[in-house]
Amino acid sequence: MSAFARIADLHGDRLLTASYALGTIADLLGYDGLEHHLSERDLKGLHHAIKAISDLMQCSAMELYGIAEKIDSKAK
Repeated sequence: MSAFARIADLHGDRLLTASYALGTIADLLGYDGLEHHLSERDLKGLHHAIKAISDLMQCSAMELYGIAEKIDSKAK
């Protein structure tokens, strides 16, 4: 497996995990149509989870862009 394929696989796994997490958070916030009684602590935890997922996705995207640029420059 090429280095690019390994990195794409890693980032794909991270993004897929983030999508599951965001779907769960959306449901907890009422998207599923059910009423969830969240405490202040729960809400604080959700805020931290959303920020962590956002940061992870941003870092993954930036790393993937950097690797793609390196591969592109080597191909030229």
